Amino acid sequence: MACNVSNVIGSPNGVSRHRPFDRWFRYPAGFSETTLRAAIDAARVKDGLVVDCFAGSGSVGTATPFTQADRSTQYVGIEAHPMIAELAAIKLKQPAEPPDLLLFIDELEGAVEPAPVPRSAVPDLIARSFESSTLADLLAWREAIKRRSESEWAPYAKWALLATLRDVASVSVGWPYQRPGRARQAPYADVGARVRARASMMVEDLIQRAFGARGTVVSGDCTKADTWKVALPDNAAAGCVTSPPYLNNFDYADATRLEAYFWGEAATWAELCQHIRVDMLVATTQQTGRDAAFTALEQLEAVPRFQGSVEKLSLALRSEREKRKRGKEYDRLISQYFAGIAEALTCLEARLDGDGRAAWVVGDSAPYGVYVDTPGMILELASEIGFEPIEDRLMRSRGQRWRTNGSRHQLLLSERLIVFRNPR
Repeated sequence: MACNVSNVIGSPNGVSRHRPFDRWFRYPAGFSETTLRAAIDAARVKDGLVVDCFAGSGSVGTATPFTQADRSTQYVGIEAHPMIAELAAIKLKQPAEPPDLLLFIDELEGAVEPAPVPRSAVPDLIARSFESSTLADLLAWREAIKRRSESEWAPYAKWALLATLRDVASVSVGWPYQRPGRARQAPYADVGARVRARASMMVEDLIQRAFGARGTVVSGDCTKADTWKVALPDNAAAGCVTSPPYLNNFDYADATRLEAYFWGEAATWAELCQHIRVDMLVATTQQTGRDAAFTALEQLEAVPRFQGSVEKLSLALRSEREKRKRGKEYDRLISQYFAGIAEALTCLEARLDGDGRAAWVVGDSAPYGVYVDTPGMILELASEIGFEPIEDRLMRSRGQRWRTNGSRHQLLLSERLIVFRNPR
């Protein structure tokens, strides 16, 4: 299917710093507002349940169709990053008295007792990211929240604190990677004041929502049928709106290493992989392995035409890798990525209503200058699984951030909206 370039939106990428709910924590992936509206419109769900199998921080679930009292649309998200799934889930809850969160913050502040912390007592990344007094304040807030973990407000306070980390860091901690060797002036100095400011944002958004929550997010792997049984135990989905990780983008678990290390979810890279990344779609070379790539290619035997496309790309990428002294294993990544997408599509096909539409926002890529038409390939794969392709729409150009880097490819990349339906 040819890409329709007649409607190029050209929207900026990423979760808004200002949009309600998205502003709680700027997870380094997600929909711009314009793209999100286009995807929801393309799914054509007026009532019923919308599933988001790569939910991220829940931007689809907090979008307009799910926050209007006169709509009967419901939302179920599936997210493999356990911490981000928790964040998405609390956005969709509707506490009876949102202002009580600020009373809870008052109580915590009264219980915060900063004390000097030996730098050896925390992971090196945490020790290097904050001034000593700031780190003492942060850890005191963390312990105060953990002592009150039974409260319904504890998860909100937790994320107000986690979102504060990058606000008060004295080194570069921009997305997606932290650079503790690069000093900077922290944008905010007072930890408690910043936690309260972020909690106030949460209260404003919860109050302004027009009704009780009509959605939920399940923590799990959307490539596994058992996860779908938990997410949709009794219902089929009327539509699907989602955005899978882009091939060769970045490691989403690594992107949240600062928060995971600080909260104690992991203390080392190995623990991060074991506790955070284990169920996440393989989308970067950091996640690849030779045996796993071979197994993934075998899994694609169920879709032989598509398997041939993947094999051709793998050979081209291996040829490029072998020209380099320490080349990245993009040839292995291709098969693992698309095998995961195939599993997710197979699960979706079994749970999507007849004539139900899926609207996916996907970016293409060009590792080592070898063009990978990821949106077009996903449509090809969906077709072989049993879906009917409907649309391939160009949303914006991308990949120009590094255009002056002579060592990188100069191909113009794009972000596209692909739409397909279940014809049964």
